[in-house]
Amino acid sequence: FLQKTNITRDFAEDLEMGRIFWPEESWKNKAENLKELQASETKGLAALNEVIINALNHVPACLEFLECLENQQVFRFCAIPQLMAIATLEELFDNKKVLHENVKIRKGKTAKYFMSIQDFDTAKKEFTYILKKMEKKDKTGQIKSILKKIKYMKNISKNLNKFFLDFFKYVNCCKKSVSPEIHTSSSSPFCIEYTERLA
Repeated sequence: FLQKTNITRDFAEDLEMGRIFWPEESWKNKAENLKELQASETKGLAALNEVIINALNHVPACLEFLECLENQQVFRFCAIPQLMAIATLEELFDNKKVLHENVKIRKGKTAKYFMSIQDFDTAKKEFTYILKKMEKKDKTGQIKSILKKIKYMKNISKNLNKFFLDFFKYVNCCKKSVSPEIHTSSSSPFCIEYTERLA
């Protein structure tokens, strides 16, 4: 997610240095070469937005990862760069300046994240807020789909805790010569029922 944000932001600088990082899938059906994207605002913005939405598809996975971090210092170390990245993508989205210069977020926004982001709920709320603002400019409906994934995202950390708790119960159950019946259910990714083993 962070790397895709960087190569999106640095488009003009990389092109000037003869470096190409944008995948051909994002622009080959719109222009013969990347210089043409700079010459045609319509083609350039279409390719730019496609690259950005591709990066945004990683947001649900980013949130799932952040939710599993229990140490606050580790959480902040990971969450703040992710929020700076999505804030940057918001600044880049449908912004023709990106085709010609390096666009960055304001230092004040960075400072805000360092001051305010202390826990997962706050981070998730900010991710969602930014995506909703971007959704208003998205004509493809893809950002709306990303928001739906986040809205119905399961509580990963609780499920993982439940999984390992059930697993250790299962191990202990085997030691006591009890036969477990293992199946999945809507309430747990690893649900176990216990039955006495017949002699």
